[in-house]
Amino acid sequence: MIDLVQEFVEASRQSESEDVLHARFGETISELGYDRFCAWSLVDPQVRPDGSVLLMNYPERWTSHYREREYWRVDPTYRLGMQGTVPFLWTDVVADKGLTAAERQFMREAGDAGLHYGLTVPVRGGQVRPGNVTVYSEDREFDPRATHTLHLLSIYLYEAASRISLDRSKENPYAPLVPLTVRECECIKWAALGKTDWEIGEILGISQSTAHFHIEKAKKKFGVATRTQAVVQAVVTNQIIP
Repeated sequence: MIDLVQEFVEASRQSESEDVLHARFGETISELGYDRFCAWSLVDPQVRPDGSVLLMNYPERWTSHYREREYWRVDPTYRLGMQGTVPFLWTDVVADKGLTAAERQFMREAGDAGLHYGLTVPVRGGQVRPGNVTVYSEDREFDPRATHTLHLLSIYLYEAASRISLDRSKENPYAPLVPLTVRECECIKWAALGKTDWEIGEILGISQSTAHFHIEKAKKKFGVATRTQAVVQAVVTNQIIP
């Protein structure tokens, strides 16, 4: 799966077209056994500002129904994406007893349309607008081993789509560049390989708390909430090579 992520990272960094990026992401998730996806900025879909993202291959019948009913107003995945940073499964959303009646009705209709098994990844930080990326399958539950891979792929997709959208509107998506120190780059690079703070400390000959400090500093510089997002920002700003 590491090779799959690396191949998509390189392709996303080189992509200058939303169509090319859309096709490549679809091909990548199909290798993991998943069918459909949607990447969109958490804005009113009817008034899309510069730099916003909207890429999807959802069934047209459902997307038309969603727009006509203005379902983003009652879509719990939209609300949860606005509120948090942790990926979540739609099966867990359906099981949430705190949903409103309108939200429950929405999830029932989504299920009737074939959107049964979804994983939604909220994306935050850097110079991108807050957004969600959802990958779903009509008949396949999510393999926990693939969830982390889909999480990374979704963030790279959204970052690349934001860059392309901003380029199209003649804006610079990653200015000013946030420089990391040499030690921060080292810690983030090992974090990208899934190493814990303790493991990074052992590798670099520093304490666990010092490794944690450098990663937290990098997160703060990029304005992100998770180390995964910090890794993505370090990659897209060419400060580490995955």
